[in-house]
Amino acid sequence: MARARGKKEEAKKTDVSALPVLSVPAWGRGTVIALLILVGVSATFNFTAINWGQPAGYSWNPDSVAGARTVRQLQYIFKPWTQKYPRFHFLILKIFYQPFIDHWEKNPVTGFDRQGRQVSTLFNTERFSTLVIVSRTISALMGVGAVVGLFFTARLFFGDWISAFFSGLALACSMLFVLYSHLANMDVPCAFWFAWSVYWAVKAVYIGKWRHFVLLGLFSALTVCTKDPAAGFVIGLGLAVWLAMIGVAKDAGQSFKRGLTCIFRLKVLAAVLVAGFVFALLNDLLTSPSAFFERMDFWFKVGAAGYNIGFSDHWTFLKRNFMSIYYSLGWPLLAAILVSAVYCIIRFRWKSAFGIVPVVVFYIVVIARVRLNIPRYYIPGYVCFMLLVGKGFAELLRWKKLPLAVRILPIAAVYLLSGLYCIGIDLEMINDSRYRAEKWLKTQVTPADTVIAMSQQAYAPRVQMLGCRSNFITARPKDEKLLQQIRPFATYLVLPEKEFGMSSAFAPQFLDRLLAGSYGYEEVERFSNKYLYPKKTVFGLAGWPVPRSKLVSPEIIILRRKD
Repeated sequence: MARARGKKEEAKKTDVSALPVLSVPAWGRGTVIALLILVGVSATFNFTAINWGQPAGYSWNPDSVAGARTVRQLQYIFKPWTQKYPRFHFLILKIFYQPFIDHWEKNPVTGFDRQGRQVSTLFNTERFSTLVIVSRTISALMGVGAVVGLFFTARLFFGDWISAFFSGLALACSMLFVLYSHLANMDVPCAFWFAWSVYWAVKAVYIGKWRHFVLLGLFSALTVCTKDPAAGFVIGLGLAVWLAMIGVAKDAGQSFKRGLTCIFRLKVLAAVLVAGFVFALLNDLLTSPSAFFERMDFWFKVGAAGYNIGFSDHWTFLKRNFMSIYYSLGWPLLAAILVSAVYCIIRFRWKSAFGIVPVVVFYIVVIARVRLNIPRYYIPGYVCFMLLVGKGFAELLRWKKLPLAVRILPIAAVYLLSGLYCIGIDLEMINDSRYRAEKWLKTQVTPADTVIAMSQQAYAPRVQMLGCRSNFITARPKDEKLLQQIRPFATYLVLPEKEFGMSSAFAPQFLDRLLAGSYGYEEVERFSNKYLYPKKTVFGLAGWPVPRSKLVSPEIIILRRKD
């Protein structure tokens, strides 16, 4: 009897949820003010230039799901889903699109079909542009929501609003996070769901009520149902939860061996079951699993599709990914992440798992397998990074062995330079080189001229709005034969950087000869970025010496026919 009672007591000790580990901090004036400042800063960065490239009816970002791309998928929302991205975010967009569509169905506009006949139509350029702005607004708000979620997590995790404020501010001042908060891609909405997954994970480990585990499962599933590769972050989060539970058990005086078994509980099973059910429901696994596996082919066969053609070896690939993060955040914030990570590993060994393990697992499970070095894939992982930065800066600020000025200076420098980096990308969007190219062309062209953009619409100025004949040529490679076909009527040629920067877009030596004037065209104007590197301004200082993305303010070359 006594022996059985002893085993029961021992089992009770293993139940981490029974241990009063964290107390929820009270809300004070400082906490509320800090949160309001974060919301203001994040909203300002995210909503500035929200109308970038509009009205056009399409996005200057080819991976955006805004506007027409979502409209085309609405009819399949409750049917077998084979679109590259999961259904869930399209479902959210449908909720906000539908009132506009219902109104427009009652008020069609007049347009022209391909034969030039006048017809009534539901959509035109202005209406598609409206939907693009709706999508971007949702993305920008979810970016703010991710910052708020991180604030709540850090406040609970570390027990003070200063760590929470620094964590949220670091995310709000992350350049690539700000950029993609404008663009209606899946990356920032995915970061939103993941930020709140981390919040519920912390609550599950350190408070441990049933609802915390259920909500952890729900938000983890919604993360993956927003973007499939986020499964790497979620798996890593699960491992971080396990490591944190081991830390809680060890802090309670239990052995490491007993700590290992703390994951095997009904509450954890509930989280897994909820995540599995929601994932299966939103991915057709309960109704048409073949559609799900057809969609997964994009990821399982991504290597065969030639996306990772630049891969050479894993060490070189790892360095390229590191430089992508360097560009995405800037060197001040990256340095803060590295120093804070080392400090937190030493000072908060088990808790630091939440800031490191999800990103490491994501790299191993997803990035290293598909071998794609795409900076925006890491955006959900910024939540983990900035959790550590917030705590590191809060500890530095409290370290009274150093003079106050010495403590404040590095913190202020990181946030100032990172904030200027975000202002720089916003200014580039406001003054995009394509706007300036359009403005210049409007002063030069006549109704009798024809302007040809040598790329798809997503990379070129809006030549269709110049008041003359225009077209976009997407054929590759572009060569002398193509030029001879268009030369009789092409008064101006517009060459965007995305196109002339790719060796496969032009036949060998053709581009050099074209720019040299060998084919009867002369360069008359060139537009490029104004604020970020390689232009050396204070707005891009944090990004030196990595060139800005060609997505915003690409270089635009304008050629005019000599005759």
